[in-house]
Amino acid sequence: MKSYISFLLLFQLILCAPVLAWQTITGTLSGRVIDESLTPLVGVVVRVTHLSNGFVYAKKTDLQGIYRIDFLPAGEYRIEAEKEGYKSNIIERFVAEVNREKVIKPPPIQLIPVSLPQPVTVPQNIAGVLQANIADSTLRGSATAEFITALPLTGIRSFDAFALLVAGVLPAPTTNGVSGPGIGVVTAGQFSVNGARARANNFTIDGSDNNDQDVGVRRQGFTLVASQTAESLTEFEISTLLSNAEAGRNTGGQINIVSRSGSNKINGEIYNFFTDSALSARDFFDFSSESNPKKNPFTRNQIGAAIGFPLIANKLNLFANFEHKSINRVQEEHFSVPTTLERSRSLNLARRSSKLGLDVLDRNFYPLPNNVGGPYQENTLTKILAASGRGTLLQLKLITDCLLKIKFQT
Repeated sequence: MKSYISFLLLFQLILCAPVLAWQTITGTLSGRVIDESLTPLVGVVVRVTHLSNGFVYAKKTDLQGIYRIDFLPAGEYRIEAEKEGYKSNIIERFVAEVNREKVIKPPPIQLIPVSLPQPVTVPQNIAGVLQANIADSTLRGSATAEFITALPLTGIRSFDAFALLVAGVLPAPTTNGVSGPGIGVVTAGQFSVNGARARANNFTIDGSDNNDQDVGVRRQGFTLVASQTAESLTEFEISTLLSNAEAGRNTGGQINIVSRSGSNKINGEIYNFFTDSALSARDFFDFSSESNPKKNPFTRNQIGAAIGFPLIANKLNLFANFEHKSINRVQEEHFSVPTTLERSRSLNLARRSSKLGLDVLDRNFYPLPNNVGGPYQENTLTKILAASGRGTLLQLKLITDCLLKIKFQT
């Protein structure tokens, strides 16, 4: 019986106890409540309601009339202040962002005693109003779900592209033999922050580590260039200077991803991003010759669906996202091979001293050059090789009002 009770206590602790990782995936809301004479009010109950999933958080104001609510998931909130003897007041659609304290503070909430004539008031709607930051010295940039969904991205849609919109972030220098992020010791990585190596970046998704410990860049697969779809994000954030203490570890950029959650309303989307060589002109690097008179074939599909819905209203929500990426293409590769003159000279030498040299220099083993204008000039052999790929991502996220997150991804 004791072991059973201990197990229940441990399970409850795992479900509902805040952890340090939440500091990177939640925000903090701080504000003040005053009366008609601008005097701070003590003991005012401030309720903060998430407009999407209905989760409610509450605190009382202190002696200075200040309230502070930590561990708020990113999103829009309704802030309501109530105190006996006063008429309640509301701020609508207040935006809380991840990993930063909103000391903006929402405009002070003013409560008017019930005994006084009540002025005609309209709930404050501050959506879209610039919210000043007077407490956070970190230099950072972020993208919300609306921005992520609306922004067109070139190539395969990946959250890495949002980082390039922030000052001080540039694509990593090209590495010989690597085209794109890739996997391998010589990989260039995703991007460089303030001139640091791409390996100096630190990636977290929903507070969990997302770094490749061998290569030193973001964890990814051999065919999938992203471990999370752009359509499944609530917010993308990158800190480029003076990162928070909980980030630590790396000297480059601190990239923090928060995935979407379900809501009290059933909502979803089906999408497909399609690109085909028929929609574009011939690429400058598309080798043209008698053996390759047409454009290289290229078709890319990024098709997926996302849905969020409540399992228990205001208590338990589920979000699911499925995406399949397919690329049908060929890629030109260049090789350095002996020219006809170099081959004949080497064959003459090989006949006198090495029978093995005759086999190595045979044109069936070393084809003749076919692209004089290639990167190796008259030694260039250009071949068109298959470079197709497939990849599928499936993500499920379960969230409760005590910040339980169970995430499955394949």
